[in-house]
Order: sequence, then structure tokens, then C-alpha cells
Amino acid sequence: MRLRGRAIFPLVRTTATTTTSAASSPPAVLSVGHALRERRRFTEDDMAAYAAVSGDRNPVHLDDAVARELGGFQRGRVVHGMLVASLFPSLIAASFPGAVYASQTLKFAAPVYVGDEVFARVQALNIRTTGAANSSTASRYIVKFATKCFMDEEEGSVAIEGEAMAVLPTLELSSQSTSKQRSKNRLIITSSAHMPPGYFLTTICKYWIPCYSDIGFSTNLEVLEPRVIAGWLLDFWNGWATEILVILSLTQQVILLFFSGIRQHQGHSPKRLLLWLAYQLADNTAIYALGNLSLSSTLRQHQLVAFWAPFLLLHLAGSNNITAYSLEDNKLWKRHLLTLMVQVLGAGYVIYKHIAGSGILFSLGATLMTTVAVAKFCEKTWALRCANFSIIRESVEAEDMEQLGKCDLYLEGKPPRGGFKGKVVDKEELLMLRAHAVFRVCKSAMVDSSENPGSYIVGILRYLKENEMGYMWTLVEMELSLMYDILYTKAPVLHILPGYCIRVVSPLAVVASLLLFQFYGREGNRIADVAIITYALLGSAFLMEMTSLLSAFWSTWTFSFICATRWSGLWHSALCLDRWHRLRRMVLSLRRLAHSTRIAGFLRPSRRWSGTMGQYNMLQMCTAKRGWLAGILGYSMPAVGVPDGLKDLVVTYVQYMIKSEYINTLGMVREKWGTEALGRWKEHSGITIDNKFVGAELHEGIVIWHFATDIFLAERQTKIKDEDKQHRIVEEVQALSNYMMFLLFKQPDMLPGLAQNKLYQWTKRSLATQWMDIISNNDPVSGSDLNLASALYQRKLTRPRVQNFLLSLAEELIDINNALQLVYEVWADFLIYTANRCSRESHAKKLNSGSEFTTLVWLMTDHLQQVADNNLIYAPSE
Repeated sequence: MRLRGRAIFPLVRTTATTTTSAASSPPAVLSVGHALRERRRFTEDDMAAYAAVSGDRNPVHLDDAVARELGGFQRGRVVHGMLVASLFPSLIAASFPGAVYASQTLKFAAPVYVGDEVFARVQALNIRTTGAANSSTASRYIVKFATKCFMDEEEGSVAIEGEAMAVLPTLELSSQSTSKQRSKNRLIITSSAHMPPGYFLTTICKYWIPCYSDIGFSTNLEVLEPRVIAGWLLDFWNGWATEILVILSLTQQVILLFFSGIRQHQGHSPKRLLLWLAYQLADNTAIYALGNLSLSSTLRQHQLVAFWAPFLLLHLAGSNNITAYSLEDNKLWKRHLLTLMVQVLGAGYVIYKHIAGSGILFSLGATLMTTVAVAKFCEKTWALRCANFSIIRESVEAEDMEQLGKCDLYLEGKPPRGGFKGKVVDKEELLMLRAHAVFRVCKSAMVDSSENPGSYIVGILRYLKENEMGYMWTLVEMELSLMYDILYTKAPVLHILPGYCIRVVSPLAVVASLLLFQFYGREGNRIADVAIITYALLGSAFLMEMTSLLSAFWSTWTFSFICATRWSGLWHSALCLDRWHRLRRMVLSLRRLAHSTRIAGFLRPSRRWSGTMGQYNMLQMCTAKRGWLAGILGYSMPAVGVPDGLKDLVVTYVQYMIKSEYINTLGMVREKWGTEALGRWKEHSGITIDNKFVGAELHEGIVIWHFATDIFLAERQTKIKDEDKQHRIVEEVQALSNYMMFLLFKQPDMLPGLAQNKLYQWTKRSLATQWMDIISNNDPVSGSDLNLASALYQRKLTRPRVQNFLLSLAEELIDINNALQLVYEVWADFLIYTANRCSRESHAKKLNSGSEFTTLVWLMTDHLQQVADNNLIYAPSE
């Protein structure tokens, strides 16, 4: 059969080229992703010759009338499909003389008519080497090609597509083909100062398309059309999609490993956004990669796929430090179980499909990693189940209090009399072990369990209450961090015997797989797949598994596990012989070094919370000049540290309420928010404020007192004596008022009762209108040293009914001499009521959302209540 002239398409069409000697350039070598192209126009002579040789005289190829009437081809005769498909072996044989064509699959998508110009493309998908390196016979190459024939040069309309398998004697293109390709596939860089619009995109493509081998210079450049570039990018994705997905999945796991602590320690930051994206995309990326491996027909001869699939399963198992980003994730554990079964079956199918002929040892390495991955995937699903409140309640009821009470023997010492004097690590360690000992109280409160805490727990709490109340807050913070571990990490299943066994076996399995791959799995694979992908997966898996092993053994959770175990040998070896404490002291030495070198802030090894509370001021919001970014993200104020004076007031107030029986036996506040404080001031100081100002709902009361507090503080600022104590109280009152408003505006789920958003919106619009009126009229009271609160009080404005009602409370407070302390105690009453009546699920959901101080107040109230209720049951020893 006579073939017309062959033309291999240039990647950049130019109007001028420079010439170089073919002998001076290195030979072109075929690799995965390379494409060979040819254009051809079939004539009547070609069709007649093919019909004579093949015997295919179907009239749809030879008679226009028959083709239209019987074949349905409106343009007449169509070219033989096999004649068009003959371009594929012809193109391969011309580029690689001596090639043996092994197989070809074809799908005829569109007819090719006589005289149509078609564009054939043969692209390498997979390359395998046959013959051992030490063999006397020359190596040959089995190459799988994607074969397509297009109706246009932009490669948009497909006429024929399929796959071909050929055995090549070499991967070097023939000299004739290479010289033709080099003469046409030269990247021409213009010397003009003004680059065409698509120039830089074209330049970038030279790093992706292997045929860009030389760089020349010219004065003109014809830029490729976007459809051609899109086709190249699609080819690049088809050739490297699996590698990209595997590396992306690995990157997301690294982010989860190193940034998961941000979920607990930091409210809002770019790092937290990165963590959220990694968490949301991690499972989807691994699932898509597994699906790509199982469905793609281009990788059936790629044995490394059997080695990558277990790592994708391991990525689906997730990091130990984060299993759920929100509480709702735990409720979907059954969905994760279904995902587990489907993905394990999918990974098993991928491994089975690619493991045949790979050798027993290589298969053993893949099987080891698969076993570890499945075990850790099951562990994640079980951790999600264990984080449900009903399961936690069952675990509390099943605890052996007599066994746990023995841990008191191994708690190292008591707080020194003079305090720790800056020894932050030692202080946190002592309180962390006690937090594990009394953690039962926090769990019972969170899941509403009626189980008694036990005598040794009450003894620890009583000692701290009577001697070191400041440590009590730290203890509660650490208990809350343990509760975070239960709800959002693998702690429930990590610190049990099967969890420790998995941690020991996992790094050993990774090392064994690495050795098996090193000696038996590298041959016949691309260097990029071996050196970059596989070794990166193995190395990162080993580092992460070793990190998981070490962090599991030196964690204080291990102390809790040993205390609860009935395995006397482990108990004696770890605690009686002081081996675990020696290991822990080594960890403390590293933590002290981190604090001394000031890298502790970056590593965040502390169990304590941030010690801040969110802020929101309605009057400042109405006067703030917000940019476009604030309009999108919303108005916000920086969080402030929780004042020590506020903590002391809360403890004093809670103890008074417990003693006065304002808290019932179920731990619930009896009275309405604010009424207890107002009643006490009326009884002791004769100061009367109408109960209508506390509002019909909590939301309404917060708006009323927030508005009144701002005006009261602004007006009394000049009358307050210049004393540190007075100014400190002012700052604490302002911070507490802003915090309660923050809960109303940013975290309304933390507030009990019926939401009153309408009142808030009315008040905000009214205040914004008043402020714009002050600015537009150039009112003399609106100087730079005055705020909206002062302006509203000083001007005699015609105010709406709602605003009149709010100002009337401020006017009453201004006329009271000792009103600052009254306002402080009323806000403390609001806070305690909010913490006490907030739902347990909201407490668990909003950990580290800027509102966790409310949860700490709730837990502190519960701890003090437990001591008071069990004082007679567990009387202090002599």
C-alpha cells in the first residue's frame, strides 16, 4: 500500500526557524507522555487499492448513492475504518524500525469521508522492560500506546480511538524521524519587546511537553490556540494523574499531622483554613486516586500501583491527632464504615489486578502495608463511634473506681508550698496527671451521667479548692483538652491494648516493605515513580508511624491506661519500677528545652487552652469603618485574655450560689439570669433596679445590659478615681460585656432560651442611624475623644422607643455610687447562668471557637458542686 508524505506536527508553529545539525543534538528517547503525530488525506486511489488488497468491497466505500441511502452517510462514500486505523502501526514502525505490533483495540466514533484530512496521534502510556540487566540477550521494551485519530488539527473531534501494544527494540526514535521532528518542533523565542498574549503560557508548556528539546530565536511567533494547549494539558494529566493524586494525598496527610493542634489551640487563622481544606480534601483525594487506579486501563501493566494502593488506604485512615473536624462527623460513623468496606474492596481489586507476575516477595510487601492500612482504617471508624455521647456514657458507667483509685499511689507529689515559680512544664505535668485522675467528673458532666466521682477524685478536688484554687482552673482546662481528645482524635482507641499493638507493628511493616521493594520491586519502573513517589510514600509512612508510636507511649494517656489495666505485670513494670515516669521525665526535659529556646509557641506542646475569650461590641460595630474584606468576612474584634479577677469573681459567686442553694441537686441554677445579683444588692445595699431590665429572654437581657454598660462606663470614666483597682475592674467589666455580646452575635448556639435576633437588629439599625446623623450634622459632641455611647447620652435626641428603654437603665446606673461592682456581678450572673443552661452538645461543638470560657465556667461550677455534694459522703480524712 502506497503511503503519502508523512508530517509530524510541530508543537509551536513558526514563521521563521533556525537550523542546527542533527548530529550535534542528543537522540530523542521515548518516555511516558510522548506523542507521535501524523496527518493524512485519503483519496479514491487509496480506497481502491485497499479494497483490492483486503477484498473489502462494501458499496458504502465505493458507491455514493448506496452510502447515502443504505449507510446513512449524507456526504457519500466513507473511508474504510481499518485503512484509517493503519496510520497507527505505520506511525510506530516509521519511528521505531523493527517494532513488533502486538495488539490493537479500536472504537469507531465518527466516519471519515473521501478527501477528509485526518490527524493521527500515538501517545506512550506505559513502558516496561523485558530481559534482565545481566542477561546476554538485549533488552526490549513493551510499550502501551493510546491511539486516536482526529478530524481537526485542534484534536477536538475524534474519529477513531483505542489502545495498542507494541514491542520496541529501542526507545530512541529513528534518525529520519528525529531529524524531521527537530526541524519542526523548535521553541522560537521572539526578540521583540512586546510578547504576544499567550507567550508565557506557551513557554511554560515547554517544560511539560518533552519534544521541546532546543531553543532558538526569531523575530516572529505564532501563538498556539487555547484548544491545542488544553489538549496538551489533558495529555499531561492522563500521563501523570496517578502520581499527582498520590503526592497530593500524601501532602494533605503531612498537613494534618503538623497542623492538627491548631484545631484545639487557635480560633481563626490562615493555618486553620489550611487545616480545614486538608481535612475536607484528604478523604476525597485518596478515594478518587483509588478509583482512578481501579478504573484506569492505562496502568494495567504498572506493578507499582499494587504498592501505592495500600498507602492510599493508610491515608484514608487519617492522622491520630484528628479524626473529626466537627461533632457531626462522629455521628456519621456508620457512613465511614460503609466507606471503609467499599474502599478496602476497591484497593483489594487494584492490588489483585496488578500483583500478578510481580513475584512473591514484592506481593508480600504490598500485603503487609495493606494489612496495616486496613487495621488503622478500622481504628478510625471505631474512634468515630466511641466519640458519641451514648458510648462515652457507657464507658463512664463501666469504669472500675476501685482500680482507678490506685493511681493515687503513683501521682508524683503535691504542688510546692511556694508555687512553681515559673516552672511551667512542671506545673502542667503535675496537674495533667491529676486531670486524668479526675477526668471522670468532666466526662460525666459532658454526657449527663449520674455516676458518683469516687472518694479519691473528691479528695483531689477538695485539696485544690482549699489550697490552690488557681490550679483548679488549670486542671479544668486540661480536663477539657482530654475531652477534646475523646471527641476529635483517635485517643479512645489509640490508648488501649489493640491500639498500642498497631503502633508497634506499623513501623515494622513499613520497614519490611521498604526492604522488599528495595531488592525486588524496582526493576522495570520509571525513575520518577521509584525515586520520587514510592520512596516518598515509604519514607513519610515510616516517619509518621514512628512519630505515632513515640507520642503514644510517652503520652499521659498511657499513664491512665496503665492505671486502669488489670494486667499486673504491666502495672508493676511500668509504675512500680518507675519506668514510665523515667520516660516521661525525658519528655519533660525536651519540653523545658523548647520553652527555654522559645520554640514552644510554635510547637504548642501545652495542653492548656488559649486563655482568651472572644469580643464583640455593638456600638463600636456601628461606628467602625469597614473595608470590603470586613464586609465579606464580617466585623470582628481581637480576643482578650481572661482576667484573673474575673476567674476569682466566678469562683466566689459560684460558691455563694451553692451555699445559698441557688443551684439545685442536679447542678442547675434555680433563678433567672441577673435576678440573684440584683436581689442581693437590694437586700444588702438598698439599691433597687427593676427586673424588667433583665429581659424576657436571655438574648434581650444581654442587649439591654450591653448597651447600658457601654454608656455607663463612658459616662463614669472621668468620675472613676485614678486607681489601678478601679481601672482593672472597668476593663474586666468591658471585656465580660463584650464577651456576652460575642456569644449572642457569633455563637448564638451557646445561649439558652429563645433567640431574640429581631431586637438586636432593631437596636443596631437605630444606633447606626443616630451615628450617621451625628456625623452629618457636625455635632459638637462628636469630637474625636468621644464615642457613640457618650454622644447618645449627652445629646437630647428624639429616640425610638427601644432606645429610650435601653438608655433608662444606663441613667439609673449612672446615679448609683457603687454601680461598677453591681454591673460586674450582674454580668457574672449572666455568664454563670449561660454556662449552666447551655446544652452539652453546644459545649462540645464550640470547643475553641472563642467561646470555650463558657464551657470552663460550666465545668468549674460542676467541680465545685461535686465537692459540696460529696463532702458528707466522702468526708476528709484526719
